[in-house]
Amino acid sequence: MNESNRWLIAPVAMIAPALLPTSAFAVDYLSFEQAQRALFPEASAFIERPLNLSGEQRKVIASASPTRTRLPERVWEVRRGDQRIGWF
Repeated sequence: MNESNRWLIAPVAMIAPALLPTSAFAVDYLSFEQAQRALFPEASAFIERPLNLSGEQRKVIASASPTRTRLPERVWEVRRGDQRIGWF
């Protein structure tokens, strides 16, 4: 391959994907309650709890995260009868 042909390949390689037909697809999102049930099908209750992080805790999370993150204001304790089985 000569030098002039090599320089033609890069622009063609960048443009070609844009000319290909794209596929479309539908997405069904879960509701909040459906997501809870999907992750914890055995749960008997989801109890809302406030999440009160201090300024220092927020700084630690922000510095550890590779992206800017919006921190939740609440979480849900997941229970099966008397037993806590997780957090949502």
